[in-house]
Amino acid sequence: MAGFLLAVLAFGENLSRFWPILVGAIGLTALGTLDDRFAVPPRYRIAAEVGAAALLWHYGLGWTFLASEFEELVLTTIWIVGFTNAFNLMDNMDGAACTVASVCAGGIAAQALVIGNDEGVAVMALALAGACLGFLRYNLRAGAPASIFLGDGGSMPIGFVLAALPMTIPVDEQLGWPALLVAALLLGVLVLDTLLVVVSRTRRGIALVTAGRDHLTHRLLAKLASPRTVAVAVALVQAAVSVVAIVAAQLGRTSIIVAALSCLTAGAVIVALLDSPQWAAGGWRAIAYEKPEERSTSDA
Repeated sequence: MAGFLLAVLAFGENLSRFWPILVGAIGLTALGTLDDRFAVPPRYRIAAEVGAAALLWHYGLGWTFLASEFEELVLTTIWIVGFTNAFNLMDNMDGAACTVASVCAGGIAAQALVIGNDEGVAVMALALAGACLGFLRYNLRAGAPASIFLGDGGSMPIGFVLAALPMTIPVDEQLGWPALLVAALLLGVLVLDTLLVVVSRTRRGIALVTAGRDHLTHRLLAKLASPRTVAVAVALVQAAVSVVAIVAAQLGRTSIIVAALSCLTAGAVIVALLDSPQWAAGGWRAIAYEKPEERSTSDA
């Protein structure tokens, strides 16, 4: 977070409109760090995320394409809370979270420059990507375990910033709700991981809030041998989806809808494959679900 904030201050000009994002990130860093040390009840974390979303909406940094301000507030809140926690759950293996974050942030920066011509969003996104890449030196080491990990103090603010930035990219007013689809594609791996867990646990009658090792990264590890290989795989998937999102946004509403439906179909196929018995051979199913008192820090 220090690297991210210093880069924003050093290279960002006229970024005063983004101060609610920075305030929200700093607040979630503090709360997440307390949670890592003292286990803050989930309701307080959710309340903080709702408050951060309301701050964005109040200062015009939330979704703005709906009919009423109340609807925009609700959508902005669901978006922020959903993706902040989705990214928090992605922090379950060495290198996974920061790899995904750096690629997502790179896609957001490209989208901001190509579509919105917004250097401010690009600076913030690239600052976050650089901070995450620097963190990987200590979090994804060859032949050795991580010497440091994010914890909630790192994953919550990163997820928040990733969720907030796509909403601030200026788009053609005629684009309307498909802008939401573009933003979702720019965070596509998080959507895929969440979809996989929801479908898998619903099929098996497992509570969604149960801690588990049945995420996208765990299943890939069963076949791909190392966390580094898994990190490369999820990075390539997210990079491909980000390119699709940026190209579709240039072509207009119809292209965005077609691209989103195509990616959703591909995602459904991937979910069906990863939740099949063939992918259980690696042993993830035997350790997929744990009692809350058995949950490890990395599973949180």
